[in-house]
Formats: sequence, structure tokens, C-alpha cells
Amino acid sequence: MANEKVTFKKVKKYVPLYVMMIPGLLYLIINNYMPMPGLVIAFKTYSAKKGIYGSPWCGFANFKYLFATSDAWVITRNTILYNVGTDLQSEKILPVGDPAPPSDFYCYHCLPCLRIPVC
Repeated sequence: MANEKVTFKKVKKYVPLYVMMIPGLLYLIINNYMPMPGLVIAFKTYSAKKGIYGSPWCGFANFKYLFATSDAWVITRNTILYNVGTDLQSEKILPVGDPAPPSDFYCYHCLPCLRIPVC
């Protein structure tokens, strides 16, 4: 029983951190995990009536069709350049992009108030 009280006190102490963690977790789930079933569509003969998992598998037939078209090089080049540009922007090599959101400044302001020991 005493151990449960200690655990509850620790959880209660760090509630502001858990609340600040919620937007990040939602972002992670929505942008990284929800699209995963959609990746399966590339390997299926997709039918909206049957859904993603009910449609039959076609293997690499969709990719064979894509690379047989004359636009395959243009599509591949644009995808690679888009990803390189996004990576450069995220590394702050290119001087474009959004400044830090106000929520970041709020988080940095609140953390010293919690008196969390630094390891």
C-alpha cells in the first residue's frame, strides 16, 4: 500500500510533463502510425468496395506498371529532390521554414518550476 502511494505521488508530481507530452504523442500516432495500413495498398489491386485488407495481392505488378511509363523518371526525381529539400530544411541548412512555435517557449519556461533533477 505504501508503494502505491509513492507511485501516485510521483505521477501526480509530473502531471504537467504528461500533459505537455500529449500533443507530441498525438502527432506521432497520427503522422507515423495511422498511415501504415496505406503502405499495403502499393502491393494490392485495391478495391474500395473490399477495402485495404480485403483486396487481392498483386505483388510488384503496380511497380512494374509504374516503371514502364515514361513519367517514372520524373516522378522518382521529384520524390528524391523533395525529400532532400525537406531534410536540408529540417537541419536548418536552408534558411526557410517555420520558427519555433510558442508552445516550445512555454515548455521551456515551465520546466525549471518543476524542479526536476538533471541527470
